[in-house]
Amino acid sequence: MSVTATVETPLNDQERLFNVPVCTESWFREVIFPIAKAHNLSLIDDWGIFVSIQHENINLFVGELNTLCDCIEQLDNLSTRAKQHTLQRLNILSVETVRMLKTRSDIVVLIG
Repeated sequence: MSVTATVETPLNDQERLFNVPVCTESWFREVIFPIAKAHNLSLIDDWGIFVSIQHENINLFVGELNTLCDCIEQLDNLSTRAKQHTLQRLNILSVETVRMLKTRSDIVVLIG
């Protein structure tokens, strides 16, 4: 299984094709979830089920992603390559989620 970002109710092809791979479920459980729990990152620790990102919480979400990235950079038990790959995926998630939310006011991006 994988953690991905998709549009909850797509209205057009751009929204239907929106699919941002984030990580595997095991990577989420082993690396991301412990950080999210330790730092109370409420919009990240529920990726195991699903979390909704919308205009009302995008700034909080981007801030939590930044905290997560900072923590990943400081991990001693990950290789440089694993860190870079994870940080790249999280950056793409942030950029693409913000971009998608700009397309219409009522759009919801699901991550899980």
